[in-house]
Amino acid sequence: MSPARRPHRVETTDAIERAAFDELAEKGYGRLSIDAVARRAGVGKAAIYRRHASKEALVLALVERATIGDDGYGDTGVLRDDVLAWLRGGGITTMFPRASEILPDLIAESARDPAFGARVFAHVGAPRREKARAVFERAIARGELPAGVDLELAGDLMAGPLFWRRAVSRQALDPASLGRLADAIVAGIAATAPSP
Repeated sequence: MSPARRPHRVETTDAIERAAFDELAEKGYGRLSIDAVARRAGVGKAAIYRRHASKEALVLALVERATIGDDGYGDTGVLRDDVLAWLRGGGITTMFPRASEILPDLIAESARDPAFGARVFAHVGAPRREKARAVFERAIARGELPAGVDLELAGDLMAGPLFWRRAVSRQALDPASLGRLADAIVAGIAATAPSP
């Protein structure tokens, strides 16, 4: 691909993503169509199918990008800072402000279609839990947490408040609230270690 064509491809991809999120937020997964996304994006259907093999593939890729991302998961060397970074970077990104409108519909669709739900979990839930688990495993290795803390519960404590705020109550978490949440998660996880 020539360098002159790359900006056009990026613009087209961005337009498709914006259109898909808007269509999902307004119509839900069940009524989403590639035709409608293409019309809204101002592109032909072939432009979408070059990027995604199906409606499901498009939605899974978008939700994965919006909820996982690549930032905010680094090793700061301190558990509380790692948790805070995960909460900032691992939350639904501000790049996709309509994501909080989309998640409840995808959860409902997952309940109706368990196979779809399993694929959503594989693309979104499992990678997020693995990144959260790594935060706590590093803390155990550094001696900040005792061995034997409940890593499954740790994943729940990381994801649950973010999901509740963004997808259920649709409230933002300001920096002070994120800091308090990080403190609560660190204290809560430490308390799950078995008694000596």
